[in-house]
Amino acid sequence: MVDRVATAAAESRVDSDLAEIVQHFERVIGIFPRSALDKLQRWRGIYSVEIIRAAIDEAAENNVRKWRYVDGVLKGWQADGVRTLGDVEARREARKKPEQQPERKLEVLT
Repeated sequence: MVDRVATAAAESRVDSDLAEIVQHFERVIGIFPRSALDKLQRWRGIYSVEIIRAAIDEAAENNVRKWRYVDGVLKGWQADGVRTLGDVEARREARKKPEQQPERKLEVLT
């Protein structure tokens, strides 16, 4: 009995987390494709709601309004070892900084 109650509570939390992610997607990007629900559930098993929301925000900031892009962002983050919102922010900051060009020394010809 206790196991069933705990399982039901966990499933309810997962459902509300998924609903929150879908609502955020629809608020920021547009209609959430129901065909992507299985992938979203898999990502939810890997990442927190906040990380998935950050991926949605990144897609919107890049003016790409497709689930495939969000999925690609999450795949990239997973491959790069991104685990926290701090990691996400560090990646954003690194991308904002222009690449430092090595100082070039010019020879003076006489």
